[in-house]
Amino acid sequence: MRKLTRQALANVARRLLHTNDTPERTALAFALGTGVGFSPFLFCHWGLALLLSIILRLNKVAVFAGTLVNNPWTYVPILVGGTQLGALMLGRGWILEQIPRPEIAFSLHAALLFLGSLKPLAFPFFVGNMTLSILSFMVAYSLSLRFIRHRRAHHHRTAEAGPGHPPVVASSQVVGAGDRAAYPPPPPAV
Repeated sequence: MRKLTRQALANVARRLLHTNDTPERTALAFALGTGVGFSPFLFCHWGLALLLSIILRLNKVAVFAGTLVNNPWTYVPILVGGTQLGALMLGRGWILEQIPRPEIAFSLHAALLFLGSLKPLAFPFFVGNMTLSILSFMVAYSLSLRFIRHRRAHHHRTAEAGPGHPPVVASSQVVGAGDRAAYPPPPPAV
């Protein structure tokens, strides 16, 4: 068996994770995952995210990271907030009082009655959560694109400086005396 070197592992990871993608494509992948996470397609988020990442050939890790906005802690607030937003958009007013409270009964009949009582909320749920999905896609794209560009610029500046030297500082950035003192002096010119 061939011994995998660190460089070979890095190349495999780079191909799998699409780390050579442009910042725009990486931001698109994260934003797509965020949009899917806010979508009204309950219990299909990961499957839909995987399908879209394969079709669009996007970074699957970034897409799945975006879907994690919708997690057990945020699930109920997103769904209820999206339903309320949909109701407001459809002119139905404040409907949070209309959401039925399930009875404490562990029977199939009680569960079916509860689900049937949710039927009037289906259209506001879909409209509101699709709106949240589109808005979250746009916000996530712009924020993640700014973040990725900032991180890549920072990485590029530190890579140019070399190990043990301060990063190259743009003329618009001010470096205090304390910042320079943390770095060793540069080697003498030959």
